[in-house]
Order: sequence, then C-alpha cells, then structure tokens
Amino acid sequence: MTKRILIFGDHDETRNLFSFFLRSKGYEVLHFPDPASCALIVEKKCTCPRDHMCADFILADMEMQGMTGLELIRCQKEMGCHAPPQNKAVFSTGLTPGQQQEVRALGCMSLQMPFRLQNLLAWINECEVNIPSGRNLVPYQALLKTAHACKSADYAMVSCSSPASAPFPH
Repeated sequence: MTKRILIFGDHDETRNLFSFFLRSKGYEVLHFPDPASCALIVEKKCTCPRDHMCADFILADMEMQGMTGLELIRCQKEMGCHAPPQNKAVFSTGLTPGQQQEVRALGCMSLQMPFRLQNLLAWINECEVNIPSGRNLVPYQALLKTAHACKSADYAMVSCSSPASAPFPH
C-alpha cells in the first residue's frame, strides 16, 4: 500500500526538494504552492467521501500567502478533514510560544527548519501506525482534478477560528 503525502508551501525549492526525496523513498507525493489547492479551503468542508482520505500525511509551510500552515491544519480539523491530525506537520524556521501551544492542541507536529531529510523520513515512519487499517485514498487523478479546479476558482480564503492567545499575522 503506497502512502500519499500532500505538501503545501510557497517556496518552489523546498516543495521540490521534499517531493523528490520522498518520491525516491517510495511515497506518492502531491505538492501545491498554497492552501487554495485544498478543496476543503475552497468548499469550506471536507469533500472526501466518508470512507476516504486525501492523504496519509500533510506537510504545510508556516509562511504561505494568505494563510499559514497552522491555520490550514486548524481549518482542516474544524471542517472535518479525514486525515489523522497526528500525521500533519507544520514546517517553519520558528514558532511563537502561542503557535507551539496550538500545534500541541491540534495534535500535529512542528518541524523546525532547517532539518535533515532523514529526520522528516523518521517522523513519517513513526506516524505510519496512525494510518487507519483498510484506509481508502481519494484517487490520485480525482485529487489532482479537484486541486486544479480549486486553484482556478474564484474564492474567498476561509477564515477559521483563531485562538485569542495566538493571532496569525499575514
């Protein structure tokens, strides 16, 4: 069973490096330049069928245009994303204490950049136990088609609740 990883980040070099490395390790990787490629953000709800997930792992850059990686993960949680929260991570050069607290509250992981790609792989390997047995993924081509439609749609970025103790400047 091939594992799927979604990467959201607006730095081409980082996305491409992570994608190349993870594909070389046998993972199916889709990467996107911003959260607008996530159907959940555009549709304001999880669009995956009840018994399907978009990915086994989700990596999000903390600093993206229009929405931070932590906001993306918070929105996914609030809008019913089926991917396990403990298999989601925000990568950043540094988080505030309030952001670190929210990472813990959401049950996801933060990866302090720079980090070794082997450490990323070790985290993924540890998290494989969180993948539900018998899980079904949304078909690859359907996910790409949805992401393309979302990216080209005219939308207003979703505003999810933000804890008062950890505002996210844009």
